[in-house]
Amino acid sequence: VVSWNKANNASSYNVYRADSRFAEYKLVKAGITDTTYVEESPNSNSKFNNYYKIQAANSETESEFSDLSSLEISMFGQNTYVFNETDDPQKIQETTQSVFVKQRYNQFGKNRFALAYKPGNYVDAGMVNIGYYTYIHGLGKTPTDTQLYNVNTPSALSGNNATCNFWVGIENVQIEDVENNNGDVNAWFQWGVSQAAPARRLNVLRKAHFQWQWDG
Repeated sequence: VVSWNKANNASSYNVYRADSRFAEYKLVKAGITDTTYVEESPNSNSKFNNYYKIQAANSETESEFSDLSSLEISMFGQNTYVFNETDDPQKIQETTQSVFVKQRYNQFGKNRFALAYKPGNYVDAGMVNIGYYTYIHGLGKTPTDTQLYNVNTPSALSGNNATCNFWVGIENVQIEDVENNNGDVNAWFQWGVSQAAPARRLNVLRKAHFQWQWDG
């Protein structure tokens, strides 16, 4: 059941659905005059593979899409991003980078973010940079079920000083080695952190470096 608030000047509503947050949204029902839609034919793979957007309409125009609605969002909140292989890799990259920009220097902020990846290959989504209060979690049974391109923890202090990089975490993913370029520090898996920053159950195929771009 998907419900929404009545929109001013709307005479009907259109419901769009996708398999995941950033997948392609397709029209499933048009011309609804109520503010509730009962889904009778959801995606059958999983009850979690149903994301919805609502569009208000009248005889003259149609609105932009509403905010997203899904069981995953209702359970975990807007700051938990659950990615699926069906998501647009560019959208995944834009999302993770947006979270990083918000959190890199936000040491005493109140926001908390989780980047959760269902089993699949996310190499095309590129580098994942993470800052304060951000957790990466692979949702497969083993780390090899979820493949990421690479993950870095750029220093929060100047001078490549990572001693204030904390309250981050990563677990249960595989870090791929696409370029086979272990001579370049920028190509390494760099987990340069201080405290409260666990890295658990990882299968890292790149060279791993536990400082931030510093060989001293």
